[in-house]
Amino acid sequence: DDANFDVILGNLLDNHTKLGPSWAKPSKIVTTPQGTRVLLIGLTAPYLLTYPILGWQPITPDVILPKILAKNAGKFDICVLLSHLGLPVDRILARKFP
Repeated sequence: DDANFDVILGNLLDNHTKLGPSWAKPSKIVTTPQGTRVLLIGLTAPYLLTYPILGWQPITPDVILPKILAKNAGKFDICVLLSHLGLPVDRILARKFP
């Protein structure tokens, strides 16, 4: 709540409300001085054993990433994935969502 920056996190939902955390947003578009629109997407590792205990439901990247991309279709020039998924998963996603 006290951060002076946006928290970008798209694959974590509250177990009760089924909504993302109020302190985060799934994506953000920033525009460079040259006018390039950069879509930022944040995904965390889906810790299936620990997040549910804390009241969170992790969503796998294969489920949520297409939804975030579709919601932002036509609104960006470049997409940057802020990933905490691990290099092997990052490589798979880069091939699947070029």
